[in-house]
Amino acid sequence: AALMRFLLDAQLPPVLSKVLSGLGHDCRHITDWSDGEKWHDKYVSEQADREKRILVTKDLDFYYGHMTSGSPRLLLLITTGNCKNSYLCNLFR
Repeated sequence: AALMRFLLDAQLPPVLSKVLSGLGHDCRHITDWSDGEKWHDKYVSEQADREKRILVTKDLDFYYGHMTSGSPRLLLLITTGNCKNSYLCNLFR
């Protein structure tokens, strides 16, 4: 069984999904869906909730939604600012 279930938002690199999957997590990136990058934030939150995934994002709008409406239920807010993909992936490793 997977350690944790993640849904990565559009601002995060798809390679991070591969890193997390390689570590034993069940991870999906928004681009795994053909129209995923066009989804509105509310739908992204609902998708994460439906699949019982932790939404991983840099977007503060998801934080505000989490705090005011409870959706997404599970949230990991990345606050590193802009950084190289390799740095971000190493943080998760």
